[in-house]
Amino acid sequence: MNISNIIMQMIELFLIMGAGYICYKVKYIDIRSAKRMNILLLNVTTPCLILGSVSSGEVPYKNSTIFTILLIAFLMYLILPFIAFILNKVLKVEKENFGLYLFMTVFSNIGFMGYPVVKTIFGDNAVFLCSLFNMVFGLFAYSLGIYLFNMDKGKNLKFEIKEIINPAMIASILALFIFLLNVKLPTIISNTFISIGSITSPLAMMLIGSSLATMPIKEIFKEYKLYPYTLIKQIIIPLLALIILKPILTDPLILGITIVVLAMPIGNISNIFANRFDGNYKLASKGIFITTICSFITIPILCYIL
Repeated sequence: MNISNIIMQMIELFLIMGAGYICYKVKYIDIRSAKRMNILLLNVTTPCLILGSVSSGEVPYKNSTIFTILLIAFLMYLILPFIAFILNKVLKVEKENFGLYLFMTVFSNIGFMGYPVVKTIFGDNAVFLCSLFNMVFGLFAYSLGIYLFNMDKGKNLKFEIKEIINPAMIASILALFIFLLNVKLPTIISNTFISIGSITSPLAMMLIGSSLATMPIKEIFKEYKLYPYTLIKQIIIPLLALIILKPILTDPLILGITIVVLAMPIGNISNIFANRFDGNYKLASKGIFITTICSFITIPILCYIL
């Protein structure tokens, strides 16, 4: 892991995000077109990126690596809510935002930010491993996540399987079967997946930049509680996980991806859920902005430590 290369790649991703920010400000991108591109990203390019990562039949991972990743992902989403609860108590989060902070801590930006960052640091094939985290993310976000978000609102909530079934989830499951059955897709199909999937990283970063451009900068930086929160979420928690997991996980790739996934900024899903369940969507937007900007510093720091 060459730290100078990682820093340069993170700067590149930051500049692409900046391009999206500028495009929104000069009206090359508006809210309507951003929503359409978001649909394209979620339903077309991301599934192709996932499938393209395994379509050649030359993924250099053992079955044990896959099952280890899935086990870690399940344990991560079972343990993180308790850590998030402690973090809320330390920061003295007010009752009306308690569920939102829980959700923001547990469900990070694996889809938009995780895929391009993991691809940048660990290579194309590692996207498949990241997709396994995202598959478990989906299962928990639309079950446990809904409960966490609304735990203090007294709402009658129910788990809906249709919320989980989406193109990225389907692509993750198909990729898992392609890997386990050692299937090699025809070259023309594989290349098509890879070509379409290659759009994902720049498109995701430009969309993040355009979404940040919708927020008033002065108001964002007045949310002072988000500063210690970001430090704990994106540096201290991943470092504690590294200390605990390093003696257990002997494979540096599994360890590295796990720590990087933990260090991701707040996911856009926090804003989506805040709007859906009458939460503080402005706070969610501010959290996404600050943690995303800080991630361009915190991720290289963690990679250097790794």
